[in-house]
Amino acid sequence: MSEASVRLVRRGELSGNTAQTAGGLVRLSAVSTSMTGSSGLWMGIAELPAGHATEVHHHGDSETGVLVLDGVTRWWFGPGLTEHVVAEAGDFVYVPGGAIHVEENPALTEIARIVVARTSGEAIVVNLPDHPANARFR
Repeated sequence: MSEASVRLVRRGELSGNTAQTAGGLVRLSAVSTSMTGSSGLWMGIAELPAGHATEVHHHGDSETGVLVLDGVTRWWFGPGLTEHVVAEAGDFVYVPGGAIHVEENPALTEIARIVVARTSGEAIVVNLPDHPANARFR
């Protein structure tokens, strides 16, 4: 058994000093190597304003699990980013490691807020600014 300490991270202690994606999505880190000493788990909250979409990106080898807290999110993936799923408050989304995707908030007025968990100590974000699908989401 480990003698490691349980750590509490309060809402006001979340850090924006984490990997980000262009397009308005703001990630705030809660559980990470730098915040809590975690070696294989990153968790945080992300918010995407109404009508915004991220740049095309992936998360390296990290698998990602998402719980939608508020709002609606549309997740574009697949060849040419033409496939999508829509997730609403209470829904979960799984993104495999290396999956190229875009998160979009199709709502006109409501912010989308999600809890994100990744299988890495820090958030890995590999932005693909030259991906041809970016023009569709701007």
